Amino acid sequence: ADHAAALRPFYAEARRRLASRPGRVGVVVLDRGMPAEAAAAARSCRDAGIDAHVLIVENGPGPAPEPVAGACVLQLDSNRGFAGGMNAGIARLREVGCDRILLLNNDARLESG
Repeated sequence: ADHAAALRPFYAEARRRLASRPGRVGVVVLDRGMPAEAAAAARSCRDAGIDAHVLIVENGPGPAPEPVAGACVLQLDSNRGFAGGMNAGIARLREVGCDRILLLNNDARLESG
């Protein structure tokens, strides 16, 4: 708990610097057949202070990801593997103007703030 408290000023400064930079943050959530997990990961990316463009990449045929407010879905025709799925997501986010991109597995969650 003390360690987390000591880091808060650093994160506040990082958020301030981020807000002053041009460009857009994007998040690729890579999924393969676990739509509820992908949706939870995508929801954890919604932080009003950052306003990230969230993209769920369904890496091959399978169940469609659950709808998540503010997130888009890219359905790939085949499983391209981890790198191929992430690269497809990065390419799509760059097309919509994202220049800072976070890669997130479907079983990971971001904490707010």
